[in-house]
Amino acid sequence: MRNIFALLAVLALMGFVGCGGGGDGGTLIDTSVVGTWQPYFATVNGTEVGPAQTFEWGEEMTGMTLALAASGTVTVTDLGEGGTNLGSETGTWTASGGNATITMPDDTVEMTYQLSGNILTTQFEEEGDQILVRWVKVVNLAGHDAALCRSWLVTSVTADGAAVDLVDFFDPDEPATTFVVQLLDNGQLVVWGLDGEEVVHRELGTWATGGGAIQIVIDGETIRGAYQTGNTSLSIIDPGGVSATLQLQPWAPAGDHDSALVAEWQAQSVSVNGSPVSLADFYEWDPQSTSMRVYFFADGTFVNVERNAADVVTWAGLGTWNTDNAQLTVNMDGPMVMDYAISGSTATMHADNEGDDVTLVFQRIGPVTGL
Repeated sequence: MRNIFALLAVLALMGFVGCGGGGDGGTLIDTSVVGTWQPYFATVNGTEVGPAQTFEWGEEMTGMTLALAASGTVTVTDLGEGGTNLGSETGTWTASGGNATITMPDDTVEMTYQLSGNILTTQFEEEGDQILVRWVKVVNLAGHDAALCRSWLVTSVTADGAAVDLVDFFDPDEPATTFVVQLLDNGQLVVWGLDGEEVVHRELGTWATGGGAIQIVIDGETIRGAYQTGNTSLSIIDPGGVSATLQLQPWAPAGDHDSALVAEWQAQSVSVNGSPVSLADFYEWDPQSTSMRVYFFADGTFVNVERNAADVVTWAGLGTWNTDNAQLTVNMDGPMVMDYAISGSTATMHADNEGDDVTLVFQRIGPVTGL
């Protein structure tokens, strides 16, 4: 069956990257590929089809792993929902001179591969088909590539090589037209779904990178894959076993962003035509909200968050911002242009709101460390 054959082929391939230390009888094991690997991308004769079709996964399967041991033992494990072990099979592998051989109880397979950091690309032939599979190493990552630290507009998604609707992929709480993935430099991830300019979906998680690989954790489930910068994209295997590629572009438009504003700020007061008014009334807070903070990110992303007395988020909004000398433009539910001045940890902003002179005062909490 292709499932077993392909798995074996990949495993073998992983083992041949270099000419590592040997065992008894001159057996060679390339230690650079020792570890556990998970497939996230696959093509057959140049057409993307995903690992599930390439390896002919069973109905209950959502993934698989290949564990290459330094002893020369290889273990292929079929995974079900939630990472459940559906069964495994063991064999042996060797590697020498850019070629690898993997031997399982019913098959022996040869293949080639390339290793780049935590990403392994394997190629082999089966029944006349040319098969390419990319694998990500199953390892905890701790880095946060600075090139990814910003908010990204998701422009398209493919699943197993076929275009899919963004709403079907993200499954938002309410219908949304736009999806933004925000990657903070502290490892926090926020998925925003917007209907026009209104936030209708917000999902929190974490992210990390290392060796070209990306690891995302949402709702307790770990998603692994690879990323590219420049023409930015994420290629992942989702918890359901679907190989997905997300094409991304910067969410906030290019412009100037005064570094003095890049921080977390708490709303202190507001006055209209010189008379104090309630923050809750001016901003039309959620009935449970007792405070509001705004976050200016260096990439031009602006986040407005309301919290209740227990510091739990009751409402959140997403927008963009830019500066021109002493003038600030915030775009959330439409653009708002303000003159601003910063003195110590206090920012004072003045705006004309439908003929009314509005003065807003914010207190700097500190650098942005999360939402």
